[in-house]
Amino acid sequence: MGPSYRFEKETRKEGRSVGKYVWTMSFGKREEGDRVQRQHFGLNITGQPSVAERRPEIHHFISFCIDGKLDLIRLWRVLRFRQEQKVFDCDVSHSQLALAADTQHNRWNLQRAGLSYELWKRIIRETIPPEIVKLIFELEKSGVKIDPQSLNDEVKRGTLKWSRKLGALGVLSPAQRKSLLANYNRWWQRHAADILEFWGKFGWEVLNLDANKFADNVRHSYLKLIETGIVARYEDDEIITVALLQGLSHSAQQSSWFSDQLISKCCQWCAQRFGKRSAEDYQAIFNPIGGGRFFNSTLIRPS
Repeated sequence: MGPSYRFEKETRKEGRSVGKYVWTMSFGKREEGDRVQRQHFGLNITGQPSVAERRPEIHHFISFCIDGKLDLIRLWRVLRFRQEQKVFDCDVSHSQLALAADTQHNRWNLQRAGLSYELWKRIIRETIPPEIVKLIFELEKSGVKIDPQSLNDEVKRGTLKWSRKLGALGVLSPAQRKSLLANYNRWWQRHAADILEFWGKFGWEVLNLDANKFADNVRHSYLKLIETGIVARYEDDEIITVALLQGLSHSAQQSSWFSDQLISKCCQWCAQRFGKRSAEDYQAIFNPIGGGRFFNSTLIRPS
């Protein structure tokens, strides 16, 4: 269904070189022999030995979804990493490359994926090519849902040009973003004291969290909330609680410090601070899923 890319690379497997392989990476449904699993769409990866000899073909498949919606841009960046790396290392999983393809720099993810910061920075700044933009609309038309937040991120960063067709998928126009940012500035002024006091109460419990870093995390969380339109469906005290908890959890995502006990203490503080609902009510919108922290009813994806 989607575009296909072909290139030759020196290949490494199980810690040793296995010679040159011709790699084909194509967007489509998962291929398993003659059988196709229609519910899986992603990147099919096949390697064939460049020289005819008794070396087996190599097959991989990678998909990446956020709340059940495909992050096609991230998969395209996995492909670009493979194209630009000097060696195709089969010992590095494509899941590791997908994690490293996030637009937020993460040193540990880059190390695990065997990527240099310079390569990551260059690929992250590349403009999304027309064939990938075309594939986004084709997939949506066929019933495959695309993660709108990833598209919002690209428009905001200037790597994807906004259009009415993207707007129909929930991607904000520059005018909409400007209006939402004005709302954000008013919100930030209203809750600046809450944010500072929350950090003073709990910041030291999470790796001695720096006040400026925490404020940046809360700001990033709230911007994600307004970009997705969630702020229109929840009360203000719920939104500030979500932003505070997300800001704290993002700082602790590489550690075990962000425990259920700490979540409970944070929600008790919010209940006393805002006086709108109980700690249990606040805690109900913040659930642990699969080792990460997601908000109930898919309020926001982790950064």
